[in-house]
Amino acid sequence: MDLFLISGPLRFAIIHKGCMYYFKSSTAAYPQGAFSLNGYNRVMRSTEETTSNNVFPFKIIHVNKKHRTWYFSAACEEERKVRAFVLLLFVALRQSMVAQCQDQ
Repeated sequence: MDLFLISGPLRFAIIHKGCMYYFKSSTAAYPQGAFSLNGYNRVMRSTEETTSNNVFPFKIIHVNKKHRTWYFSAACEEERKVRAFVLLLFVALRQSMVAQCQDQ
């Protein structure tokens, strides 16, 4: 998943085992950074970050307001919908798995 972190240039990102790893490029050997998606429960359009360079921004928000909100941007509205859906699906599946584990 290629993402544009609002504060920086185009990045290549991978979601793996509950974390998002972001790389400088799709050929980078190591991630530039990573963060856990645990606790992030909302994916929303980001109107406050809309600029001429970031026309289709969206954000993920943690359940705890003390955690960072991550901002991303897509190349077009369709791409934003797909990327936001993928993140939302991941969050929903993760919450479902946690709930199932607690029920057992």
